[in-house]
Amino acid sequence: MSYTSKSVALIVSLLALLSAGTALAVKWSLFGSPEVYATGQAPLDVVIADFNQDGYQDVATANREGRSVSIFAGNGDGSLTDIGEISIPGGGTSLASGDMNIDGIPDLVVSSCHEHCDGSDILILTGQGDGQFFVTSQSTLAGVAYNVAIADFNSDGLPDVAASDYPNDRLYVLTQQTPGVFSVTELPCADKPIALQAADINNDGRVDLLSSNHGAGSSSLYLSVETGFENRVDIPTGSLPYAIKLADMNNDQILDLLVAHSSEPAHISIFRGQGDGNFELAYKIPVDDRLVYIDSADFNSDGLNDIIVTRNKRSYASVYLNKGDFDFIRHGIPIQAHNNVYSLAVGDLDSDGLPDLVTVDYEASSLSVSRGGKLDSPPAERDPALVQ
Repeated sequence: MSYTSKSVALIVSLLALLSAGTALAVKWSLFGSPEVYATGQAPLDVVIADFNQDGYQDVATANREGRSVSIFAGNGDGSLTDIGEISIPGGGTSLASGDMNIDGIPDLVVSSCHEHCDGSDILILTGQGDGQFFVTSQSTLAGVAYNVAIADFNSDGLPDVAASDYPNDRLYVLTQQTPGVFSVTELPCADKPIALQAADINNDGRVDLLSSNHGAGSSSLYLSVETGFENRVDIPTGSLPYAIKLADMNNDQILDLLVAHSSEPAHISIFRGQGDGNFELAYKIPVDDRLVYIDSADFNSDGLNDIIVTRNKRSYASVYLNKGDFDFIRHGIPIQAHNNVYSLAVGDLDSDGLPDLVTVDYEASSLSVSRGGKLDSPPAERDPALVQ
């Protein structure tokens, strides 16, 4: 249930961009003001999917201190109805949604930290098609699973799970043998792997795995082959890479790599994908604050994927508009949330065909929904790239 109704339309004014020595001020109306909902205690992650099969997108959060998962039904107009919390063993640190048992209903995969984080579990919460979930599988790991990703890594038709073990420099791959039954493989990784992405990076029809290694300043690429994964390739990405996202930023049908850095000062790195597992640095965007999360979607309906990030202990996310050919507006458009934004998810909660934003606030135990709108003004002129 929403506990605030303060809604002043978010008119993002701003952008003094220098073009040919002339300052150009542009006003945007990109997202509406946030509607805030209470979650379980200390949410760390959020996903969007149609859990109750009514055609509207719903929301789930993993709550670290609440030892729970909160479920919200979408009403199709951007508002949510709190269905309730699902108790889980341990504190939820990450979650992902996918059809784990191939019944056509979205399920949830949750990484759950033991007391004192001396171990963790990968939990499968099987969706019932009405917004209800039951824990049907629990795989215990010796390490601490920080983030999870779902993909069919061995091409057998059953989704598998990957998890990053930040303190112990390894990844786990949980291969699903039959629904709910997994075998666990460990993959050595570079220092402090944290974020994960799973996609076909080299265009061979198999799903590959990519990590961001916070301590090593790199991403580790594991190319999928018939027998498992090839030896990893470490891709230098710059200091303190925290979050990563694979997305096609120039409409060439090849995935590119976005990296959010938590260094001070921070920056966003954009790497052009070559389609064979290699990436080349194409652009950098300087950012004042340490970054926590990164995602991509076409926020201004121009056919190009843009970038959205969250910042450490800030009450807003920031959108960076894509001008094409790896050229971006370097001044982020702030999207107001509630308190301290942590992770986020993008989906169409009000059924208007435009991306909406859901953010979670760990300290305030809440989530915020900001409905997307169309860009009122065109992007500004080209800025010089900051590749160094």
